[in-house]
Amino acid sequence: MRVVGTLLLITLVTTVAHTQPPNTGQATTFIATLSFHESRSATTNVVTVPTFRAVFCKTSSAWAPIGQKANCRAPTDGTWTMLHNGQSLGTLSTRSNRIVSGMASIPRIAVGDERFESWLGAVHDRPLALTTARYVHETEGWMVSRLSANEQAIFVRAFRARVVLPHCDMTPRSVTPATVDGFVELDIAVRKVLRSAAGQLLVGLAINEQRKPCDDVRDPARTEHWFIKRGDEAPHFIGNEMHVVDAFDFDNDGRTEWLFSLSRYNEDGFILFFDAFRKSVQSTWHYH
Repeated sequence: MRVVGTLLLITLVTTVAHTQPPNTGQATTFIATLSFHESRSATTNVVTVPTFRAVFCKTSSAWAPIGQKANCRAPTDGTWTMLHNGQSLGTLSTRSNRIVSGMASIPRIAVGDERFESWLGAVHDRPLALTTARYVHETEGWMVSRLSANEQAIFVRAFRARVVLPHCDMTPRSVTPATVDGFVELDIAVRKVLRSAAGQLLVGLAINEQRKPCDDVRDPARTEHWFIKRGDEAPHFIGNEMHVVDAFDFDNDGRTEWLFSLSRYNEDGFILFFDAFRKSVQSTWHYH
């Protein structure tokens, strides 16, 4: 992957770095993440702390969140490959979810204009994907793209049909969800466009910044809304309050899985999409 202007932050490359071995379907594949949050030390200095968390596993049956099933628990000891931009960034080792080696090789990658966020506060470094799989690459040829005028009209219609834009009553201060017909096409920004070699489209749209949010309100309606379009199908809404972390064929089945981070009210976590975005699993946690 590579950074491409402000249209989108990633390009998913399809170059295979290693010869692909056959997928026997026997071994369990694990996915973990590194998240970066600012913390104050005893001397009040602000430091960025990398947090390791095992989030998903794939057995011979299906992807599942870690800890939800007896056969899907994180390994006590693990060696993990860090991934970003279609390549390996090095390895680290963990024991009981604690990093025991490889800390010095962890990269710090600025979020840029992707606006990753956390319930804990500002995030300045991108989360990273890790896996226990030895051979990982992106198989479907996803690339940063642009929408044609006709394609954009299709996605804008889908956005308008889906999004409920709150309006603010400031006396008393409250937010009342209501369908608002007062925003026009120019109020809708196409934030990210990815296109597969087969012509699938993954598009993130949002209300333009000029449409100011209500004061002191965490407003899900104003986050990016993601849609997938397969061939001649209409765009299908897959979620909001989330950002692309990476896309790889984690389980070596010839199809790309997509890892998103998500942040909602009192909730952070990750969501993994697979089977051409027809299925997904989530791993989330709460703070109170």
